[in-house]
Amino acid sequence: MIIIVYVLNVKINVGSNYSELYNLTYTDEVNNECRVSMGSYQMGLDRCISAIVEKNHDDRGIIWPMEVAPYKVAIVVTNTNDHESLKYANNLYDKLNSIGIDTLIDDRKESIGVKFNDIDLIGIPIRITIGKKIEYNIVEIKLRSEEKIIDLNIVDVIDCIKRILKSK
Repeated sequence: MIIIVYVLNVKINVGSNYSELYNLTYTDEVNNECRVSMGSYQMGLDRCISAIVEKNHDDRGIIWPMEVAPYKVAIVVTNTNDHESLKYANNLYDKLNSIGIDTLIDDRKESIGVKFNDIDLIGIPIRITIGKKIEYNIVEIKLRSEEKIIDLNIVDVIDCIKRILKSK
């Protein structure tokens, strides 16, 4: 009998190495002595991710814990035809990434509902929405794990994101 073990998606033939080492045998249905075939299952990356998602989700999608989120921040531009919104979004994106905060920007020409649903589905912990309030130097910040939306002056955005990341 051959046992296959998955360790980070690498297949390893275990065979009867351990049963020979410890002289482990059993008697089959016709009284023949046989070596015990042993299996070993280790936690691979895929199992860890599956466990995290199983534990941290809701009906809208994944809620990545901050410590393991592939991206910490998503910037959503509501009106991609507004050049000032896009300019601010790209500038903020560059600043956040330059200080080591993994950020993505959603500047697709999709409806705001589609964008919000996609960001919730993939579970990015912090969403910054750049919408109509940008003309008053205001953006919205929302945590994926909460329903509350906060209006924030653009001069305070980076400090606010840093505080959120420190507190999580």
